[in-house]
Amino acid sequence: MNLLPKDFSDTVINHETSFQLSISASIHPDCIQTLSKSQTRLPCSAAYTFDPDSRRLKPKLAADIDIHPTLTKRFLRMVCQGQVRLASFFVRSCIPPMYAAKGPYPFLPVLHNDIDASPFLQALNLITDASTILLTTKSYRRACALPQVSAPRLTPSQWSYFWKFPLSHHCRSVWFRLIHEKLPYPSLLHRIMSAAFPDACCPICSANEDTLQHFLYQCLVKPAYGVLHGLALQVQ
Repeated sequence: MNLLPKDFSDTVINHETSFQLSISASIHPDCIQTLSKSQTRLPCSAAYTFDPDSRRLKPKLAADIDIHPTLTKRFLRMVCQGQVRLASFFVRSCIPPMYAAKGPYPFLPVLHNDIDASPFLQALNLITDASTILLTTKSYRRACALPQVSAPRLTPSQWSYFWKFPLSHHCRSVWFRLIHEKLPYPSLLHRIMSAAFPDACCPICSANEDTLQHFLYQCLVKPAYGVLHGLALQVQ
């Protein structure tokens, strides 16, 4: 399931479904590294309770926390202080249904009390609607399958020329990765590992997004930077 691209920004779930999630699933992906492993494994029901009057989730009072109280209180304190951001679908569970249509991001609340994973499956495009038949293993495998990237079709003579061409080991490694479409660049690293690479901008010219084209050809500052960096290495 972790292989699937996730966009739950428009997902709406009820409180019973929220209780089945772990803390790691209920927070923004960029905040995972902020919590300890023990905290991420806590169930959401350890930190939140359902208020029948307002029909929403709310943080438990300190006296009501009975599962790993130290870890749970620390998590709630980090949320309160803004160190951890809750996922948008979980935040919606904390909003009373009477206010769901108000504010800048209105939504249609889920009023039934059944545990229902269909909103997540719909967001992952695994099913079209909640009335769809059960998810099949075939459709799940197809969704999880990584796109097949065929190896570049270079002839043996072309590969021979590539290996014989006078290049430094580092430069040849870069071109080899580029030929196989495996060259890492900031916007790609930010997309797949946003926690480790929080910025997709070019580190040299501070462009909006350092795409592969910008990384290789469009950055006007990079050639001069490369020359200066090379001279600095020679001086050292």
